[in-house]
Order: sequence, then C-alpha cells, then structure tokens
Amino acid sequence: MHCSLLSSLLADVDEERRLTVFDAGPALPETVEFFSQFKCRLYFADLYDEDVLSQQDGDASDSDMNLSDRFTTLFDYPAHTKFDVCLFWDVLSYMNEPALRAFSQALNPFLSSNTDIHGFSTLKASTKLPNQLFAIEQLDRLRVRPREGRQAPCYPHPQVELNKLLYGIGVRKATLLSNGLLEMLLKVTDSPAPVTR
Repeated sequence: MHCSLLSSLLADVDEERRLTVFDAGPALPETVEFFSQFKCRLYFADLYDEDVLSQQDGDASDSDMNLSDRFTTLFDYPAHTKFDVCLFWDVLSYMNEPALRAFSQALNPFLSSNTDIHGFSTLKASTKLPNQLFAIEQLDRLRVRPREGRQAPCYPHPQVELNKLLYGIGVRKATLLSNGLLEMLLKVTDSPAPVTR
C-alpha cells in the first residue's frame, strides 16, 4: 500500500538524529526493521489488543473517567519522553468521542511542537474499514495484513470532528485514498481544544 503523506513525513527524518517513535499498533517485524536504520527508541502501545477499544460504551461520566485512567495507565512512559513521530494507523476510527478525548489527553504530555503524527480515518459509515494491521515495509510502502480476532466497532470521524475532539492535536494535511480511507498528517496545536464532557 502506497501512502504519499507517510512517505513525505519519513523522508524528512534525519537518520543521524535520535528518534522516539510511538506506534499505536503491535510491534510488527517490518516496522521494527525499518526503524533499525535510525538511532531510535520505539514504543508500541498495541491499542488494538487492549480492552479500552472494546469497552468504550456505558454510562458517559463513568466511561470518560475510566477511559482517561486506562489510557493514562497504558501510556506510563518516563516523564521526559517526547515523541518525534507518532503512528496512529487507523486506531482513531475505532474510538468514540470520549475515547478520542481520553486518548489524546493521555498522549499529550509526550508530544511537542516538533512531533510528526500520521494516521488514517474513515469519513462516513458507508466506508468499509478493513480489519487490518499496518507495518512500514519501505519508505514509500506499507505492508497491510489481516488482523486476527473480532473487529472492534468503528466510529467514522470527519476531519472537522477530529479537530474538535483531539486534545492538542489537529489535522494538518489529508488526502483521500482509493480505498476510501483518509490519510492524514496531524500536528500538535498551540492551544488544546477545551475539554468537554
């Protein structure tokens, strides 16, 4: 799978600079191999395998607090950690509104104005989101493989909605792919969106 926005993000990475990378998916061998060419520390959250995606519904106030606690516990990284690159893959499409807020708030302390973020989204419910995993095979090519197990519920989010819901993160550039997915580069914003519950 060719992704031009991811290619442009990775092409700008300085091979001599020490990188800290957040990957929302599992540690797939192709991604590990790709980043082995850099001085790099990789953090794999494997959100697809976490209960947090399958337990998003319930009482709104309890759900928000539990989600926030779950993501904060999941992102128990050293306090000084700042990610240079974040790979969200399609995980945002598996999060409802409270989960998007909780996810972005928990990740926010580990982001800086220099953090480059990449992800995919679905704009509408009619777009079929394949149950798949992504790995970086080469600078300009992803390897996509089927994800085992039951697919979590999908929540399509238009770009405007993502900009409102993601705490301290906004869509910088997006392009619609032939499979109906929206490929996005996101940025850390100067002023996080207000928290609404």
